[in-house]
Amino acid sequence: MAWATHGRSMDLHWSVPDAADPLTVQFELSYVVRASFYGPNPPATLTHSLAFATDAGAGLGSRPITVRRVGQGMDATGADGRYLVYRGTVTYRFSAMGIYTARFSHCCRPSNLANGNNDKDQQVIARVVLDNAQRSGPLMAVPPVINLTAGALNTLSFPMLDPDGDATQCRFATPQEAGDGSIVTQPRLGSQWMTLTNSDNTCTLTWDLRGVVGNSFHALPLVLESTHNGQVSAAAVDRYVIVTDRHFPICTGGGQIALQPNQVFATRFEASGNSDLVFSTIGAPASGSFSPAVGSTGSSPMAVDFGWTPTTADAGNNFIFQAVFRDATNIEGYCNYVINVDTRNPDVSVQPVADVLIGRSTVIQGQAGNVAANQPVDLTLTDSQGQVVPLSALVQADGRWQVTAPGTLAPGVVTVQVRLRHFNVLPASTQFEVLVPAIQMDPIADVVLGSAVALHGTVTPAFDGTMVLTFTDSAGQTHTLTTPLSNGAWQASGPAQLPGGPVSVRATVQGMAAVPAAQGSFEVRVPMLSLNPVADVDAGVAPQLSGSSTEVLSGTVDVQLTDARGQTRTVSVPLQGGVWSLVGPTDLPVGPVDVQVSLQGMAGVVPATGQFRVLAIAAPAPVPVNAGWALGLLGAVLAAWGARRRPIHA
Repeated sequence: MAWATHGRSMDLHWSVPDAADPLTVQFELSYVVRASFYGPNPPATLTHSLAFATDAGAGLGSRPITVRRVGQGMDATGADGRYLVYRGTVTYRFSAMGIYTARFSHCCRPSNLANGNNDKDQQVIARVVLDNAQRSGPLMAVPPVINLTAGALNTLSFPMLDPDGDATQCRFATPQEAGDGSIVTQPRLGSQWMTLTNSDNTCTLTWDLRGVVGNSFHALPLVLESTHNGQVSAAAVDRYVIVTDRHFPICTGGGQIALQPNQVFATRFEASGNSDLVFSTIGAPASGSFSPAVGSTGSSPMAVDFGWTPTTADAGNNFIFQAVFRDATNIEGYCNYVINVDTRNPDVSVQPVADVLIGRSTVIQGQAGNVAANQPVDLTLTDSQGQVVPLSALVQADGRWQVTAPGTLAPGVVTVQVRLRHFNVLPASTQFEVLVPAIQMDPIADVVLGSAVALHGTVTPAFDGTMVLTFTDSAGQTHTLTTPLSNGAWQASGPAQLPGGPVSVRATVQGMAAVPAAQGSFEVRVPMLSLNPVADVDAGVAPQLSGSSTEVLSGTVDVQLTDARGQTRTVSVPLQGGVWSLVGPTDLPVGPVDVQVSLQGMAGVVPATGQFRVLAIAAPAPVPVNAGWALGLLGAVLAAWGARRRPIHA
């Protein structure tokens, strides 16, 4: 059956439906034809032929393919613009792994094309790579007929998808790929060329038609390519483009979707136009549901909810369908969907996450199955206070993924949800706890003034870090030191120069402000010196001094003596068993002597003081004499003395 200028669009795509039989390939052919060619009763099915060859061009024969009418629509040409959409599949088993092509060609393109190939063959070619790694060629969701507006900058984006997870790009076909060397495959009006750009598996068509007036018609043959392990697989998309000064409805929605059997899927799309809109679909899954239903009319903007749960029978199949919105002038706008139901069931898992200390980051990791490297994994962390932290990671070549959660999560249980961004598979989940460590400070023994205090304690759960100890003494001064925290245990010697009195201690973990501090206290005890009363002494007699000390039982006592002449002398004596004694000097002058006793090396101990006196020695008292008796005695003495002086005469 000849098409005679009635051909509009074609697609050819390949996939391996059963991984256990990697040489059997399923081909899906879609084409669009003007409805008037078939008259008032178009056939429900048609049979054509698909040709196969090696990549070098050696023919491998052909196989009949039956297509079924799956939809219809209206282009912008007017009353004769109604078109029909046919789609069908056929399988072919190749003899060995390798690279092959499948080709469909038929006559004829429209006779009014601005870029040539009028009334000639329309051709699409798919490039098949069988290497036990690739299981599908790329797909693109694009409407059967592309309407563009003259006098405007036109930008349309079409979602692409490779079910293997490989990045997909679009390009203009070569004239030979399109079936006729005379066709200009990149449309142009005047000096304005249509352009294609690729980003994030989206093919964007841009054509600046500002200044263009009137209608024109163009062929747009495209090739979709994806690369896996250095091998390029390809699918073909050939479209009929109408440039018109009429404005068409704009539909927001569509995209690439990967599903698994028995997975519930739901989405919404919305269209706006210059009048009420009639909703219909092309190629939608038969078991899908739409609300409002297909055929409904709604005011602009019109929103439609689509829901579908693919069954196991849908596994390995691809669904390219359009949500169509037609306005009162029979101009249509489209939302384009490409859906793959993968038999390999992509999945994602997450490993158990160890509990983490507050303020510390933690690594979350897992595995993704049946997806290509560099596919994004999205994580949602929700902490005990409802804070939501989104994170993302990329799947590595071995399927592993890893991400670091920040240390800003609130204490308590954190739930983790993990999803594959481009695959609507069931999420994985886990949870872990953000722990607040508890610091324990063991009781602190009091210390004597001038002695370093010993502190120790633990932190649970055990970890390594640094403790910060802050001492506040009796004078209100603070002293800070740090000490290592090793496997949950810590110890330190406090400052030795604390004044006497109570001291409070605060223990914290460095860098973990959310951890409650531990509190402790101790007393710095001040020794007390005593000086026993000192008895006064006579001049030249050594004073006896003694005393005692509390807290400090050994050391050296300095005894300072200040005499009546203001002279000071210091004598150091040992402190033994808490007592001391001293035999003072004998050469102290008469008068008061001030005594001050201090502990050597302990300036904070209050000295003991006292006083004694050095007394002068009194002259002997005179003996009383009887005057008469004394004179008589004197006379006798003198007489005796005189007789001895008298000469002796013979």
